[in-house]
Amino acid sequence: MARRDLWPRVEPLLSRVERPARYLNHEWGCAAPVAEGDFAFCMIYPDTYELGQANQAVRILVNAVNAVDGMAAERAFLPAPTLCDTMRAEGLPLFSIESCAPVAEFDAVEAADVRTLAASLLAKLDCRALVLPQE
Repeated sequence: MARRDLWPRVEPLLSRVERPARYLNHEWGCAAPVAEGDFAFCMIYPDTYELGQANQAVRILVNAVNAVDGMAAERAFLPAPTLCDTMRAEGLPLFSIESCAPVAEFDAVEAADVRTLAASLLAKLDCRALVLPQE
């Protein structure tokens, strides 16, 4: 399933936030976004990019999923409060780093660090990364 590219909506917001590079896919040695797979997975680190990118488990798990034919994995990090507030005001959902796709459009979403999951769950819901079923 093709996911939306939110970059046209995200790019203008970056001039209003601290350290905009944390929301770009321009890390040293990074590859181009993975081609679409039959199954799309997003690993969310429940804190900012600076803390999450140092977590080797995230990179190992994403690389392991991407090594399987038909599967594609990307990463997302909880935005800093300034961008989270801006995203909320603009109605913009949490997005993946690699393709800038809404996290809610992936087939599966997983939190990378369950120890901090409870503390950041409300923030993720607030950033519209997770959508609760309606009755």
